[in-house]
Amino acid sequence: MRNSNPLLPFKPAWVRLHLALWLLPLLGLLVATAARAGGRLPPGDADRGLAAFYDGHYTRAAEEYTRLWSRDPENPGLARDLAASLLALERPDQAVRVLQQSGLSGRELGEAKLADNDPAGARRQLYEALKFENDQARIRLLLGLLDYFEGRYAEALTHFWVTLEYYPRQGSLRLFLARCFSALAQNDSPERAYFEKRAQEEYTLAFKYDASLWQVHRDLARLSERQENWAQAIRHWQRVSAVIGSPAEIETALTALRPKAPTPTVRPTPDATVIAKATLPLKFKPPVIVPVEKKPGEPLIRVGLNSRLDRLAFGCTGPWRALDHRGRQFWQGRALIGYRLEKDRSGRWALKNWQGKRLKRFRKSLTLEPLNAEDALAVVKLYQTSGYKWSVGNRKTRYYRGRLQAKIHRRKLRLINQVPLNAYLLAVVPGEMPALWPLEALKTQAVVARTDSLLRRGTHRKDGYDVCSSAHCAMYEGILVEHPRSHFAVTSTARQVLRREGKLLPTFYSHSCGGMTQGFREAWHDKAPDPFKPGGVYDAEPNTIAGRRLPLRPGAISPWLASWPPVFCNDPDYSAARNFRWFKIITAQELSAVLETR
Repeated sequence: MRNSNPLLPFKPAWVRLHLALWLLPLLGLLVATAARAGGRLPPGDADRGLAAFYDGHYTRAAEEYTRLWSRDPENPGLARDLAASLLALERPDQAVRVLQQSGLSGRELGEAKLADNDPAGARRQLYEALKFENDQARIRLLLGLLDYFEGRYAEALTHFWVTLEYYPRQGSLRLFLARCFSALAQNDSPERAYFEKRAQEEYTLAFKYDASLWQVHRDLARLSERQENWAQAIRHWQRVSAVIGSPAEIETALTALRPKAPTPTVRPTPDATVIAKATLPLKFKPPVIVPVEKKPGEPLIRVGLNSRLDRLAFGCTGPWRALDHRGRQFWQGRALIGYRLEKDRSGRWALKNWQGKRLKRFRKSLTLEPLNAEDALAVVKLYQTSGYKWSVGNRKTRYYRGRLQAKIHRRKLRLINQVPLNAYLLAVVPGEMPALWPLEALKTQAVVARTDSLLRRGTHRKDGYDVCSSAHCAMYEGILVEHPRSHFAVTSTARQVLRREGKLLPTFYSHSCGGMTQGFREAWHDKAPDPFKPGGVYDAEPNTIAGRRLPLRPGAISPWLASWPPVFCNDPDYSAARNFRWFKIITAQELSAVLETR
């Protein structure tokens, strides 16, 4: 028996033993009744259940909560905790029965029925929830998805449109709006041109708000095919392939399309820099650079900027020189003039002027450095990813302090920025915390980031550098993100780090949060949370939640994630607040397409 509902987040494991598991609740109730009559029923322990749940031992958690709930079946909190544990165990049918026996209905029962592959029952519960529950956005979103996957695109469009009032910048919502318009455009009606135009607009907004949505390009490829725009369809299929690989669907589409149109001249390569000569400026506009004196004994940080460059276009705000792999002077260049590192006709790497004339060949590597401390090196249209899965990144001219080393690696160039620690932090601190935040917060961030950077040195040793330039290590975009306030925070806390018993203290941090901060050992699963000593901190004054304890109970996690509490990370003046609450809608087929290539 195979589950075909694309809304299900998992395949119910109980299908394989349907009859046996159907009898389990009855057997459990009989055992519980007999044990209670004989006084032998273990009382259950909410703290043990909580610790087991957060440690991933869902069976143990379900056992503890089952014992508690069997003694008090009308307790809604215990029912929600038990249902959350059963859903984690892929037992949605049992979760539905627990919620029903406790008299719970509405959205939470609707979601459980949805997981139990009962869309009709889910729909009834969700419509009932519209009458009395406050979370209208989530209810409307689920109803819209139900209508969409059942082919009722006009009805789905209505629900998504209401949801848009609450989530105007959610890319996945815009994606499904576009899909509804696109589906309606397939009908031969007078509104077809309008629906196609609206689909294009919503696809554009979806990609604007979430550049990781490769599904946008796949849908646009199919839309281009319907419009017989073969070249555009090929470009979109290639962009999908660049992100998720080349599963059978993409190869089949490209094979069918290539005879109909010439191959596009620009092939997207999100993990390499391809520079079109005609689009590059001939001179560089230098930023304002505040020199930073290197402290005695201050370590150098080697930051990997890109490891798959086909060529490199660069310049310097002042005079510069290049050293070969033995440290000998290789070349001396002029200020504000563009140069290139690329292969010549013989396939050997060479330094060239801006017009492409070869100046001198080099082997293994070149190290570029300004001759004056107040100057910086510029890399033209350098591609940099954010480090998140399926991210397409961005390409722009970036300026860097210190040296740039271009090493030949597997027929490509690997670009590394060698920079003193404090100069590195000048770009990291404002990249992780708004520079207009309180100065003491910026100083704290500087100390935390310095400690973390020293601990992370060597994380990418096998790649030839210390740390990367993406969120995997810390966002690092060079001089253009520097700010006088964060500059002061870094320089005024120079040499300050956090230690415990003489060792650097792990200081993980994030530029955005969901409203609570968790201890790193719990977050990285080094140990289960101690229910008697919760490590969570509420992200608002006075760091407590009225009537709640941390960590949250299993049944309270979903409502918390759906709420919009007035916490620091939800500050509308903070650019990262757009990440405070977000969601992605991924169908089973899309998930399979990604997993095939991983």
